[in-house]
Amino acid sequence: MKMKKVFALLLAMAMIFPMSGCSGANVKKDSELHGTIEAVEVDINSKIPGRVAELLVEEGDEVKKGDVIAIIDSDELVAKKNQMQAQADAALSQYNAALSQVDAANAQVEKAQNGARRQEVAKAQAAVDFVQQTYERVERLYEKGAVSRQKRDEVKLQLDVARQDLDMALEGARSEDISGAQAMAASAMNMASAAKAKYDQAQAGLDEVMAYIDDTTIESPIDGTVTTVAVNAGELVSTGMSIAVVSDTSDMWLVVDVEETKVEKVKEGDYAQVQVLALSGKQLEAKVVSINKNPDFAVKKGTDESGNYDIISYGVKLKLEGAAEGIRPGMSAKIKFKE
Repeated sequence: MKMKKVFALLLAMAMIFPMSGCSGANVKKDSELHGTIEAVEVDINSKIPGRVAELLVEEGDEVKKGDVIAIIDSDELVAKKNQMQAQADAALSQYNAALSQVDAANAQVEKAQNGARRQEVAKAQAAVDFVQQTYERVERLYEKGAVSRQKRDEVKLQLDVARQDLDMALEGARSEDISGAQAMAASAMNMASAAKAKYDQAQAGLDEVMAYIDDTTIESPIDGTVTTVAVNAGELVSTGMSIAVVSDTSDMWLVVDVEETKVEKVKEGDYAQVQVLALSGKQLEAKVVSINKNPDFAVKKGTDESGNYDIISYGVKLKLEGAAEGIRPGMSAKIKFKE
């Protein structure tokens, strides 16, 4: 009789207090986790040292990719740019002059190889005809005793020279003349090559300085919100120094640690309610987008004060759905998974 009463009592207690193995389905509903809002954050640095001439943003400003964040003033770069520009201009002038010498030398080579042009032959022939007529006239006067022998000889010499010029125009240059013209052309080419190398070097230096000057205009690499401004206008900054932080608030998420005894209840695509503490407990929704599969990256924690054994927690990433005014990376939130 007593045994029947004990059995009835145990049955009643089991109905009132379900066994722990049957309560697992409520883990998601009853568990409240804590996480931190995260987003893509870009730390915008200065590539060059200088003074902040202009600071064009404040914390909380919305910016687009390419918007100017700040402008760095560097007198040293401006002076260097002027110096390199002068060197490049001088080198270019020398190069152009060398090219002109190359053209002239090549023209001499062509002339030597091809002989005189038709116009030059015609000119030489005309000179011979003119001096020939003059000589014949002087010769007749000489026979009559009207001009001296010296005068006749002078005109005869002019006729001989004119005939030699015509012969050279008709025959072309000699081999030694061609070789000489080719040597001059080769020398001119070497001078032009050296001038070109000097100009390229000067232009490369100028391009480098111009690239540094471009870096004085610091732009945002992404669309987002300015969440941190680290400098003030007029402040000196060094290379690598942070100017501002821009966060992509259009794509924010949380990562929470879920214990191994409960992670099996969480699935990709599940939804959770997110309560952002800094926004007066404003309620948002988040969707599970990934669950860490590798326990090597999971967080371990002691289950009692003595730490006899650990329970592994897996990182669960939830993407916030819908933007909330005022929400920023780093804010704390409470997360409760939905059934």
